[in-house]
Amino acid sequence: MTTSPCAFNTHTFSHSCYWQIKGLRTAAVLAALFCASRTVAQITVQKYPLEITCDVEALMELPPVQAESAFGGLVVRLEEEIFSGGCLGTLVRTFHFEDKTGAKAQATQTVHITDIMPPDLIGVPKDITAKAHQIPVAYPVDARDNSGSICEVQFEEKIEPHRIIRTWTTSDPCGNITTSRQIITIVD
Repeated sequence: MTTSPCAFNTHTFSHSCYWQIKGLRTAAVLAALFCASRTVAQITVQKYPLEITCDVEALMELPPVQAESAFGGLVVRLEEEIFSGGCLGTLVRTFHFEDKTGAKAQATQTVHITDIMPPDLIGVPKDITAKAHQIPVAYPVDARDNSGSICEVQFEEKIEPHRIIRTWTTSDPCGNITTSRQIITIVD
């Protein structure tokens, strides 16, 4: 799930043996363009959100930053780096554009990664009824998180006169918590 894109101006970068920058609103979009036989080389980076928040489940759906060249033949190279900060970190995406004349431009986007899904507990046994001498041992339960993070599982067992309550709890780096329990009813 991504936040709604921001509205901002198109950034046009050109070089004709001097710099001309139109509509530049932030240093996050940079250009290094070169003259090509005294013709103005130009790459236009389309509107894009400079900073967004995105759930880990939607990272693969992030649209790329788009650009156009007056001379066509635009090649795009993407670099992605994850930095610590927030529950899952911050992804910095840098798009490098180069057209067939050698003109270059760069656009950087910051993505704050979130996670709203709690981890899953795997292997939690179902509630059962058992005689006192047939109570099964508590086996380990695993946790799996959609972010790929390793989640520890805490186990607690409460013994009452006619039942045992076993509780497994886990949480992920974003603070999402999952708790499951098994109730063993003891009969004579």
